[in-house]
Amino acid sequence: ICLVVIVVLAGIIFLPDKDVSSINNTVMPGEMLSIETPYCTLRYPAETSEFLKCVDRNEAGTYSKVFYGCVDEQEIELFEISFGEKENATLIGYIMHNDTKYPIFVRSTEIDDTLNQNSQNTIYMMQEGINDVIQSITSNENYLEVQ
Repeated sequence: ICLVVIVVLAGIIFLPDKDVSSINNTVMPGEMLSIETPYCTLRYPAETSEFLKCVDRNEAGTYSKVFYGCVDEQEIELFEISFGEKENATLIGYIMHNDTKYPIFVRSTEIDDTLNQNSQNTIYMMQEGINDVIQSITSNENYLEVQ
C-alpha cells in the first residue's frame, strides 16, 4: 500500500517527490484535463495532474491562467496563458468572446536547474503540456490567427 501525504500550508499544496516513471499511471494515455477560463476551455495532459496547480490572475484588464508544477515542496511556474495584453509574452492569436476580440499571449518560464533529477524531469514533462494547451486554444471555433 502506497500512502501519499499532502500538506497544505497557507493555501499552497506541497506534494511528495516522485520518480517520473510512477507518475499517475492510473490515467489512460492521451487523457486530458479540462481547465475552464472565461474565454475557452484549456486542455492539459492528465498524466501529471497530481503535480499541477492552476491559478487565475486578473491584472490591468488581462485575465491569465498560470500553470505550476509542485515538486520538492516548491511551486514552480511552468507557463502562463493570458487573454489581453501581456508584456514579455508571445502573441499566438485572438479569441472572440462576447463580440470582442481578445489577444492571447503565452509566456513560458525557464526552469531552475537546481532541482533533483527526478523533479527536474517531472517539471520538464509538465512544461511540455503547453503544446496541448496551445492546441486546445487554436482548435477553438472562436480562435483567430495572427494576420
